[in-house]
Amino acid sequence: MALCLLTGSLWGQDGFIIKGLKFKGNKTFSSANLKLLMETKAVGGISRLLGKQAQEFDEEALAGDLEKIKLFYQREGFLYVKIDSVQKEIDRQRKTVKLIIPIEEGRSIEVRTVNYALSAQSSFPDSMLARIVKRVKNELVLRPETRFRDSSITLDLLVLNRALGNVGYPYAQIQPDLAVSETDRAVDVTWKIDVGPKCTFGDVRIVGVSKVPADVIARQVAFKKGDLFRLRQAEQTQQQVYGLGAFQVATATPTFSEEKEPVVPVEVFVKDAKRFATKFGIGYGTEDHVRVTSDSRLIGFLGGARRLQLFVKHSYLEPYHVYLTFVQPAFPTPHTSLSASPFVWRQREPGFTVNRIGASLGATHQFSSKLNGSIIYSLEHVRVAQSVLLQASDSTALTKLYNKSQITLSSSYDNSRPLFNPRRGFVNSNSFAISGLGFGSKTRYTKLMIDLRRYQPLGALIFATRVKLGGIKTFGSESFIPVEERFYSGGSSSVRGWARSELGPHESGVPIGGLSLLEGSAEIRYPIIGILSGVVFFDLGNVWTKSYTYKLTDVRYAAGTGIRITTPIGPIRLDVARPVADVDHAIQVHVSVGQAF
Repeated sequence: MALCLLTGSLWGQDGFIIKGLKFKGNKTFSSANLKLLMETKAVGGISRLLGKQAQEFDEEALAGDLEKIKLFYQREGFLYVKIDSVQKEIDRQRKTVKLIIPIEEGRSIEVRTVNYALSAQSSFPDSMLARIVKRVKNELVLRPETRFRDSSITLDLLVLNRALGNVGYPYAQIQPDLAVSETDRAVDVTWKIDVGPKCTFGDVRIVGVSKVPADVIARQVAFKKGDLFRLRQAEQTQQQVYGLGAFQVATATPTFSEEKEPVVPVEVFVKDAKRFATKFGIGYGTEDHVRVTSDSRLIGFLGGARRLQLFVKHSYLEPYHVYLTFVQPAFPTPHTSLSASPFVWRQREPGFTVNRIGASLGATHQFSSKLNGSIIYSLEHVRVAQSVLLQASDSTALTKLYNKSQITLSSSYDNSRPLFNPRRGFVNSNSFAISGLGFGSKTRYTKLMIDLRRYQPLGALIFATRVKLGGIKTFGSESFIPVEERFYSGGSSSVRGWARSELGPHESGVPIGGLSLLEGSAEIRYPIIGILSGVVFFDLGNVWTKSYTYKLTDVRYAAGTGIRITTPIGPIRLDVARPVADVDHAIQVHVSVGQAF
C-alpha cells in the first residue's frame, strides 16, 4: 500500500475520493458544526454501503471552504484566526485522500465597553435613553466581558429600534461605532442614535374582502387616533383581530413615509377563513385503542365573528363524547370571549363507567400572549353505569344518579416553544373548582389542581420535568365525591410503570381513586437520527384516600426508556417502563401521540 503525507496540491491526481475529514485545534466550535459550512464532504465506508455516493476531491472547492470557515470565525469574534496548509493523507493505490485541517483560533475579541451617544441636534433627554436601555438590558447581547460577534450587532440593533419604536420614535436611526484595540484584543462599542420625530397614530384603514363587519374589526384596534405611537400596540391589534377566529390572514401594518411624517396611519388587512370547515382525525393508543374524531366549525353563526363548533369523539375510553360550542369572541373586551357548550359524554375507565349530560357557560380572558384565565360554570346530570363504590357499605360513598353543579376558576401560563414538542420554556396550569351550587347538587367539594412543567435545552439534549399536585375536600354532611372527579394515577401520561389508574387505592381489585394526588417526572430527550429521537425517564407518584394528605413513604417510582417519531401533529410515542423496587408489577408498554408532558 502506497501511503504518503502531503501538504501541497494533488496535481494531476484526478478521481481521488475523500475518505476522511477532520479538524485540529478547534476548541470553540465542534468539528460537526464546521463541517456544515463546507461543500467538501467525506463519505465513509458504511455510508457508501448505504448507497451514498462518494465525493471526489476538488482543490478549488476546498479552498473556498477554508475561506468560509475563516469568515465564520471572524464573524464570531476571532479576527486573527489562522488556517495553515491542509494535510493530505493519500492512498494512491485506492485513490483515496484523508484531509486534516489545522486551525489556530487565537484570542477572541472581547467587548470592553458599550456606550450610547445621542446626535448633537437631538432634544431627546439622556435620562430617558438611560431608562429605555435599562428596560431592555436583559435582551441586549453585547455586554462587557463577553465575546464580540457580528450577529450581536444585528440583534441589539433590532432590540434598540423596537424599544424606541415603543415610545413614539419609529424613525430612529441607530449606527454602531466599533473601536478595536489589536493590543488588548478588545472592542469599545458606541451606539450613535438619532431618534427622529416623535410620532402618533393616524387613521386606521381596514382592507380585504370579509364578511365580518368593519366595526367588529375596528373594535379590536388597540389604540386611538392621536395616541403616542407604540409598535407593540400595532402588533397587539394584529393579534386581537386574528384572535376573532374568523380570518385566515390578519395583519396590522404601520405606514411609514420617506418624509418621516409624525402621524403614522395603520392598515389592517384581513382575509376570511373558510366559513365552514371540518377536520377528521384517527389514531391509536394502548389506552384508548382506536380513536376517531371530527371537529366542524361554522364562522359567522348569527352574524359577525361568532362561531359554532361541533366536536365528536369515539374511543375505548370515551365511547361517545359530543359537545356543541357557541363562541362570542371579543366580548365584553377585545381580550375576552364567552362560550356556551351543551354536551353528552360516556366515560369508561378501569374503575368506573359513567354517562354525563350537561352544559357549561364560560368566559376566557387573554391577559397576555402567554397568560390566560377562565371562569366556567357547569351543570350536569350523571348516571353511574358501573363502579365498585356502588356496593360500598358506606351509603354516602356514591349514588347512582346525581346532579353536579360547579364553578371552575383556572389559569394557564405557557412560554414553552415549539408548540407540539417543546425544547425550552415553562408551563404552569392551575384550576380550582367548587361544587354544590344549587340545582339539587349533593356533590359538595372543592378541588385544586396544580401542574408545573419545565423544558431546558442542554446542547442537543432536552431536560424536561413535571410536578403535579391535587387535592379534594368535601363540605356538608351529605356530600360525596363523584367517581369521575376523584384522582387516579398510572398510565401513559402519568406514572408509566403502572397501567392506567392502577396506582392508588383499590377495592376488590378495582381502582377507586382518592382525594390527594402527587406526581412527578423527569426526562432526558435526545436525538437519534432524522425524525427519530429517544428518551429516558423517571416517574414518581401516588394517590391517597384522605384530603390533602401526601405520605412520602407511600410514593412509588418507575423508570423507563422510549422512542419518538416526529410528525406535523406531534411525536408518535413508544414508552417502556417498570416500577422501581416493586417486583409485583410487570413491565408496561405505552403507545400514544404527543409527549408524556
